[in-house]
Amino acid sequence: MEERAEQLPQDRHVVARELVKLYARVGDPDQTLKWAQVAMQNNPDPQAYLAGAYALLRQFADAEVILLQELEEEQGYERKLALLWQAADLYAAAGDRAKAEEMLADAVDWTAGRPDEAIARRRLESFVALKENLPSGEMNED
Repeated sequence: MEERAEQLPQDRHVVARELVKLYARVGDPDQTLKWAQVAMQNNPDPQAYLAGAYALLRQFADAEVILLQELEEEQGYERKLALLWQAADLYAAAGDRAKAEEMLADAVDWTAGRPDEAIARRRLESFVALKENLPSGEMNED
């Protein structure tokens, strides 16, 4: 697959995305991040993509740093909402349900009075219902 990425530059970013997933699955952070750099070049939101690559590697702290920086700087409605949801998913995957819930609540606040508010509210309510039904210890409290 790497040879195809090198031989066909027009397909390089497509192949790179698949290589990111493959190398993350086998636990090779160097190759995952190498190909994430290639995939980022043709991605509409390269920083969010990089944070996603770190999350695939379960390097949650690195992903968190990127997402929080992007959230702090972002004022565009759609991108900020997408970043809030990505951060919530990251925290949930990391087992930090309190921070996941906080990000979902921030998404509800961000969408207040807009058409996406109902969706944001449903995501928050679904998450709260899910975490309340999990056996103790399934997700970390902090």
